[in-house]
Amino acid sequence: MKLLFVALLVVYGCSGDSAKKKTFKGNAKVLVGKTADTSEAPTFRLAIKNCDQILRTMERLTGASRLQAPVSTVYESVKGSCPADASPDSFDGSHIVAINKLALAFCSGYVTKVIKEGVVSGIDVTKAPKIGITDQGLDNLYEDFFKRFYMGPRTGIPDVAQIKASIEPTLKEVRDVATTPATPAASEALMQGACGMVLSSAPVITQ
Repeated sequence: MKLLFVALLVVYGCSGDSAKKKTFKGNAKVLVGKTADTSEAPTFRLAIKNCDQILRTMERLTGASRLQAPVSTVYESVKGSCPADASPDSFDGSHIVAINKLALAFCSGYVTKVIKEGVVSGIDVTKAPKIGITDQGLDNLYEDFFKRFYMGPRTGIPDVAQIKASIEPTLKEVRDVATTPATPAASEALMQGACGMVLSSAPVITQ
């Protein structure tokens, strides 16, 4: 996760211009089997969304159009690597990379339509990370992720506390480290990276 944030900072943060699956602790596992309650409990099946379903889901959750850059550009580059088979057994590294790239592209729209519009109080990406991304703002961000991306509460998804525990240590470390550029672009990159980790996780890409 830290590498994702650092990579985004390298791409965006220094400018004034704007084969493991990355999931959070406590996410619903992508398995086929029985519930753990009793031996007589009904079976359930989880399937991986195909590329069109993932696009429609991410579009609906973030409010960013799949037809606009950067989403359309990223999609053209990864569509051959998108999941085509719904079986979790067929889910491989190329699918993970494609979904992560799509999530980050959609999260650029999330930063524009949600964060920059002041929907999440305590987060101001017109300022440097140490100033614009407050601790209270991060708590508000996790709440927004939970309601917007997981549409919680639902069975089998991490709660807000689990989302916080998964993201916050790395997010705060990157925010506060001296090498992180003190620029608004760095704040945007951090928000995009945090969003991408949630948007590419199991509750979003399974059905």
